[in-house]
Amino acid sequence: MVCHSFIYLDFDRKSTFTCGTCGSKNQPFHDIVVKERLWRHLDFWQYKSFIHAPLPRVKCGKCEKQDLSNVKKVAIDETSSKRGHQYVSLVVDIEKRNVIYVIE
Repeated sequence: MVCHSFIYLDFDRKSTFTCGTCGSKNQPFHDIVVKERLWRHLDFWQYKSFIHAPLPRVKCGKCEKQDLSNVKKVAIDETSSKRGHQYVSLVVDIEKRNVIYVIE
């Protein structure tokens, strides 16, 4: 018999987060990128454990004012975000190895 442990996490919509791009703290919640993401966690004793949580995105005031005048070379890539035909496009500053922009 296989036993499972499911952990469900959520957050208050008034919460603030750290920007994943620039690291600026206390940025306001903007929207949810993925309604429910699933991660496999370490087992609790004999129970296989899974964490279910939404993946929030912030509206960073610092990144919105990002100075891109020094960017000379960019790379643009499109990758699958889920199985099927859901893609994410990335724009990256090659020299600084910094993500400039992400869009679904």
